[in-house]
Formats: sequence, structure tokens, C-alpha cells
Amino acid sequence: MRFPITNREHRNHGPLVGSARVLMSLICIFGLVATLCVAQDAQPPSSDSAQPPAAQAEARADDAATTEAVANEEQESTQPNEGDETGKTEEAPAEEQPPEEKPKRKKKVPPIPIERLRYKTLVTIAFDQTPLMTARFREDVLNRYRQLASKVLGQMWDPVVEENQWLFPPTEVGVARITNEAAKERFEPLKYNKVYILSIQQNGTRFLVSGREWDRTTRELDVVQTATTSDRRNVSLAAFQLSRKLFRAVIQIDASDDRGVLFRMHGGEYLASDDAAEQLPTGTLLKPMYRYMDKKKVLQRVQFHPWTYVEVNTRNRGRGVGQVHSGLANALGAKLGRRIQLRAIAIKQFQPETTLLLRPRRNATKPLVGYNVLVHKEKPKRKRLPSEDEEEPVEEEPPPVPLTLLSDRNGAVIVPINPAQKMLWLEVRSGQTLLAKMPFVPGISDRERVDVTDDSLRLAVEGAVSILQGELIDTVARRAVLMALANKYAKNSKWDDVAEQLTQLDELEELRSFESRLEAIRFPAIEEAKRKRDRTAESRIRRMCKQTGDVIKRHLDDTKVADLKAELAELKRLDDLDAAENN
Repeated sequence: MRFPITNREHRNHGPLVGSARVLMSLICIFGLVATLCVAQDAQPPSSDSAQPPAAQAEARADDAATTEAVANEEQESTQPNEGDETGKTEEAPAEEQPPEEKPKRKKKVPPIPIERLRYKTLVTIAFDQTPLMTARFREDVLNRYRQLASKVLGQMWDPVVEENQWLFPPTEVGVARITNEAAKERFEPLKYNKVYILSIQQNGTRFLVSGREWDRTTRELDVVQTATTSDRRNVSLAAFQLSRKLFRAVIQIDASDDRGVLFRMHGGEYLASDDAAEQLPTGTLLKPMYRYMDKKKVLQRVQFHPWTYVEVNTRNRGRGVGQVHSGLANALGAKLGRRIQLRAIAIKQFQPETTLLLRPRRNATKPLVGYNVLVHKEKPKRKRLPSEDEEEPVEEEPPPVPLTLLSDRNGAVIVPINPAQKMLWLEVRSGQTLLAKMPFVPGISDRERVDVTDDSLRLAVEGAVSILQGELIDTVARRAVLMALANKYAKNSKWDDVAEQLTQLDELEELRSFESRLEAIRFPAIEEAKRKRDRTAESRIRRMCKQTGDVIKRHLDDTKVADLKAELAELKRLDDLDAAENN
């Protein structure tokens, strides 16, 4: 049981109780200080904590003053000025910031001109598996080929010469088996301008070198060519000469019209060490083509310009001027788009002759039989008509007689090459009608197809009109005879015979009958030409029928018979009057 402490006891124990209270307060203070110290050790050191207490107090005072000043400025900026009647606020001037630097665009590197581009060439040589084709022999052939290319061609070629490990069989047969699709799939990813596929095999005591060229510009393989040598030391020379024989130069046409072209030649600034290795001598013929690109400048397709050639007239290193020969109007004169490239490649006549297949444009399976093909050495000129001012016609030299060929039952004619005249001119005719006139270089390929206008409809009309004209001639002749006999009998007063002649004259076919028959020929033929959308045949049929109609009207005019009958009737009346007076 606890008794209350009296005042007396409190007075006796007072000092002891006060000391205990002081002790407990100190313990609490020390514990608080320890806790603060531990918290400061756990936090990262700051710049304020590193300063002494006096500096910290001054920093707090500066921050408070800065905050108060900013608040005052914002309050003053929101209050209107006393002298401003509109009550508009005056904005504080913004701090000037440095202009942002725009990212610099990368300068586009201009493409290298085509005349300064070297031909990146891959020469892959396959060796037949014979005892003479040793590793040392093969390596020697490859090294000598590299030396010849560097010595003769200089910087024009950038060749890579390697041994072929994929051609099977490694002979002429294997080279001939390669297709355009297989060559494109294999060589296009390699980024070479020219690829030469060569094979070396032994035939008895001689070495046979076979080769073909694949060109990146055309994406096509050329025909197989061969060379032979009996000395194994000249095998590399024969292979190099065959490559030079297969080489076809490429040009880029910059400007063109009907008169000529301006071009730049691939690698033309790099001259060959040997004059015989010149790329484009004067007089070289090239075949133009269009290369269609997509948005990413990737080649999509190649289209050759039909029946058009470019002949080199003058050349100065990588640039030159050429003449255009074409059977089409405005050849190479059309404006090209940005994605179309106009190039041309040199022509090599490797075949002794070329077979031309004559086909209509709308039916490639139908042969045109019995058509004439005239082969001229020069472009045939039109006959010049004399003008009205000329008193005497100008005598011109007769043109040389052309070679006339007739298409067989397959619609084919064979055109041989002419060593003295590379380019010839052809005229395809159906009777006297000219169907096509174009330049032609035989020997490029073994077969070429010539698409001309299908003249069968016009020929059918011409046959029917010819029959009608024959009947017209017979009618006109009989009519003239009957009219002459009627006049003769009238002069001799044989009126019975005159009446008989006039009866026969009335029985002849009249003008309207011939005109209706001509219309029966013309109308269905024109409708058929319209259905086929053959405007050429339609115009020719109209012209032919119009000329025939004019002939019919001129020779079967009814007024002639009417005048004759009136004249004979008057003669008979006079004769009757004379007979009556005599009686």
C-alpha cells in the first residue's frame, strides 16, 4: 500500500528527484543526437551540408529573398500601368536564347561520269580434265592472261581472272548450254560490267578455246565463239584475243533527234595501249535500247529500239557524235523520263546469214507466203516528180537493181551478210504495195522476225475488184462495138438492124449494177478492217474502191447511150421524111 508523500518528506527527498530528472533529459538528448547522426551518414552528402552553419543560414536567406523578388515581379507584370488607358500589360522582355543549330546535311557525292568508269570485268576460265591441263599449266594461263590485259588494255579494264569450278562440262558444249536466266542469276549480284565465260579443251594436237560474253547493260549472253591454237604457250593469248573479239562497247546517249545523237562512251577516257584494241572505231554500228528503272534505281527491264541503229561518225576520247538510221518516224527523238536510260551497245556480226520470218502484227503464228523482200545496199529514194518551173525533166541515174527474195511457205527469207556493206535496207512488198521499209544488219543472230501489216484483207478486196474490172472492160468493149454498129446501120438506113443493136445495148449491165457490186465488195471489207482496227488496210481499201468507182463512172456514163439514141431517132425521122417526099 502506497502512502502519499507529505510535504516534509518532499522537502527531505527534493534534491534527489531533481537530479534524476536532469539525468533522464540528458539521456533523451544524447539519443536524439545519435539518431540524427545516423540519418546524416545514410544520406548522400550535399553542397549545403558541406558548408558551415553560418554559410547555410546566409544561403537560406538569399533563397528567400530571391523567391520574394520573383513573386513581386510577377505581381507587378500582372498589374496595369497607371498611364495606360487600354489597361494592357507590359510583358517582360524574354531572355535571348542562342539560335538552334540545324543539323548539317550530308553532301551528296556526284556520280562518276560514265566515260571515267572502268569496265569491271570477270574472266572465268574452265579447263578440260585432261593430263595436259596440270595445275601449273592452269596457273600459267591465268597469270599470262592478267599480264596481257594489263599491257594491252591499260586502265580501261579492271579484270578479275579466275579458274572456273562450276561449268560442266568444261568444254564448248558447257559454254553453249548456259541460258540467259542462269547467267543473270549467277552474275548480276557480282556487280561486274562484263563477264567472259571461257573454256579450254584439247582436240587432238590443237587447243580449242570457246567463250561467250555476258553484258550487265543488256542482261544478255552473246553467241558462242571459238579460237584454236596448236602451241600450248599461246593458249592464254588465244583466250585473250577471243575476249577482245567478244567485247561490245557500251555508250550512253545524252541527246538525240532525227539527225544524230551525242553520246558518252563507257571508259572512253582510258585509252588502250594498243591501237587495235580501240573501243569504237569510226563507222561502228550500235543498237540502242531503253533501260527502265524503279524508284530505287533498280533495273526492271530492257527494251531494244526496233529497226534502229546508231553509226559512229566522230569521236574524241570519251565523247562522240553518231548518225541515226531507222525505219520509224522520230526515232530516239522522244523525251525520256527520269527512270528511263537510253544506252546502246556495239554490234558484232558473228553469223554468216540471218533468216527473216515474215509475220502479221496481230497473228505471230500465221506465215506470210509469197511476199517480196527487196534488199538494197543504200536507202531507196522516192521518185522525184518534176516541178512546174522545170522545162526539161532532170535526168537521174537509175538506182542499182536490188536483190529480190520471195518468202517461202513458212514465210521465211534468208539474207546473207555483205562484208563490204554491214547495214542493208529492206523493202517488204505485197505486189506493188509497200508494207515495210527498214534498215537491217544481218549476221547478228540466226533468226529475226519482221512484223508487218496483214495484207490478206486488202488482197481479197483486190482480187474481187480485179474480177469486177475484168467484167467492166468486157462490158465497155461490147458497148462500144454495139454503138459503132448502130451508127453504121443508121447511115445505110438499116433501121431494123439499128433496133437490134439498141436492144442488145439495153441488155448490157448498167452503171448502177456495177456500182452496187462494188459497194458489196467495199462495205464488208471496211467493216472487217474496222473490227481489226487496221487503219492502213481500211485506207487502202477505200482508195482502191474509189479509183475503181471513178473508172466505172467514166466509161459507163448513161448520157452517151442517151445521146446516141437521140441522134439515131433524129436520123430515122429525117430518113422517114425523105422517103415520104420521094413517094
